[in-house]
Amino acid sequence: MKPLPKHVARLVKLKMRFFPQRLTLRRNQLKEMPKDIRKLAKLRHLDITDNMIVEIPALWGQMVNLRELKARNNMISFVADNLVDCHIEYLDLSANAMDEMPEAHYRLGGTIKALLLHENNLTFLPWDMRHFAHLSKLTLSKNRLQVSPGS
Repeated sequence: MKPLPKHVARLVKLKMRFFPQRLTLRRNQLKEMPKDIRKLAKLRHLDITDNMIVEIPALWGQMVNLRELKARNNMISFVADNLVDCHIEYLDLSANAMDEMPEAHYRLGGTIKALLLHENNLTFLPWDMRHFAHLSKLTLSKNRLQVSPGS
């Protein structure tokens, strides 16, 4: 595993004197994020596009101010249920290894405006899309979605 770049590690370890609202870590060959990332209490936008991250762990649910997560083109196959606690408005999980979305993520419907899930291995979505009242953009192309009879 490639270590987190030193400048990023120092940023995450800072005491409560500095709270970035936006953090971009594109193209760093990261396989995981440090657990201390949850200490960035005011983080609203996180971009981890083009890395090698395999999961969105439960710790991320503690970043309750997170509104935008760009995680395109990683190797993500697991997203923790409590990600919904972040009240995310923009979620890009496209071009990953998602086989399924957690049923608990229907709670994203109260806040999410854009949900990008194209280029995964999804076969179905476990949600009633009527819960997604604010959704204005949904991408599902290049998945293996199947429509059940009577849908």
